[in-house]
Order: sequence, then structure tokens, then C-alpha cells
Amino acid sequence: MKTKMMTAAAMVGVRPDKLTLTELENISPLVLDFFAAWMDEAPNGELSFKSSEIDNSVCQAGVYDPVMVRSHYLFYSAIEALCFCNLNNGCLERPGSSAFTLLGLLPVAVQIRKLQAQLPNAKVFTVLDNDLLGRTLDCKIALWSKNKDAGFYLHKDRVMCNYQTLTYRFLENEFSLHRFEKLSGLRSGIRTYKPKAGFVSFAELHRHELNR
Repeated sequence: MKTKMMTAAAMVGVRPDKLTLTELENISPLVLDFFAAWMDEAPNGELSFKSSEIDNSVCQAGVYDPVMVRSHYLFYSAIEALCFCNLNNGCLERPGSSAFTLLGLLPVAVQIRKLQAQLPNAKVFTVLDNDLLGRTLDCKIALWSKNKDAGFYLHKDRVMCNYQTLTYRFLENEFSLHRFEKLSGLRSGIRTYKPKAGFVSFAELHRHELNR
């Protein structure tokens, strides 16, 4: 098991002592080979992708010709991207048609607008955690993609949203981009991917599937 870990780490150029998630050793060679050209190490030693050519505040993989990209997947981190693709490797079937971007934990509107300009023909898919933070960020990205914004905050068991001249209220367990768009009238065209019920992230789901 340790040998497999060392081999996977060597493939992506990351020191194995800096790998905090053991999932890497169980990522399929198909997925590791796909991402190998873009693998990098973040300053803190964690697995990452190389910086995007259009914005060094985000890291990106999969782009050969920007106008060829038809699907654009947004993640917090590289390990989330690898775990998602290991569970859903259909998105790797046509190299050059899918882009994978790491936003980090604190994305901002200007990043989303730069990415839209970079990949004008791509449909956007957010692959963020299935918790309140992830669902709120789904909404923020959708709004930013339309040059809009809104304020979200939690009051007791309700998510409150100040958007344009109205305030929307959602039960915390019912709040989602779909629900927000349905009530507000926003039509972003963005689709969200969430792990199945009971899991917050695809890394968590991936760990569960390995231990079954």
C-alpha cells in the first residue's frame, strides 16, 4: 500500500509526506494519466494543478484549446477533482472538451468572469460540498456569471437572501441553487453536482466507496 502511494505521488510530482488524503493511492491510472501534465504542488505542499494562463489565482487542467471546451467543472481542490473523476470518469472521455478549475475556498466574482471569457463555449458545472457553504457558493457563482450579486446569511434555521429589491427565505435543509433560481427568476444555466445523500464531498464519498 505504501509503495502504491509513493508511485502515485511520484507521478504527480508531490512529496508523499505532504499528501494528507490517502485516496490518492486509489485513484485509477486512467485519471492520474489524464491529469499528469497539469499536476503541481501548492506552496503548502498539497496536491494542486498548475496556475491558469488567464488568472494565476486559480489552477486549471484539461485545456488545450479554450474554444473547444464544452464542459467546465469547478472544484475547491485537486483531490476533490480527482475523486470526482474517479467516480465519474465519463467526463474524461474526450480530452480537450472538459476543463477542471480549482477555485480554492474563497473565490470572487472577477475569477468567474475571467473564466467565462476564457471558455466562451463551455457549460459550467459546480462540484462543491453538499453543505450550506457549498450551496451558497453555487448561488454566488451563478449570480456572478450573470454580473449580479446577492447577500446571504443564516437566521435561525433559515437562509436569508437579499437580492435586488427583495428578501428571500429558505429552510436551511431545502436551500439550493435550483430553489434559489426558481424563486428569484435567475437563469444561469449552471448545473450542480453533489455526492449522494449522506456525504458532504466527493472525497468523502470516494473514501466510503473504497471501504465498502
